[in-house]
Amino acid sequence: MAEAGVGIHDVEFIPLTPEIRVADHAQAIALAAELGARRLNVSGDDVDVDRLAERFGALCDLAAAAGMGVDLEFVRAGRMAGC
Repeated sequence: MAEAGVGIHDVEFIPLTPEIRVADHAQAIALAAELGARRLNVSGDDVDVDRLAERFGALCDLAAAAGMGVDLEFVRAGRMAGC
């Protein structure tokens, strides 16, 4: 990639659902960082705001350790109760 002048800005996509286990994504985040990605894109798909915030923070810590930032998308339409 480097020889061809190709880079990666961001990688997608981790949905922060009630079932997510953040640590399960460590290897993928490390690989994305190794390939030169700077950002990780996630969505907040959890109605429990406290759990969502805790998992988002844990994912941010994991990404930061790999030298990446995290972008949180708005909730995708129709995924949350009441939408």
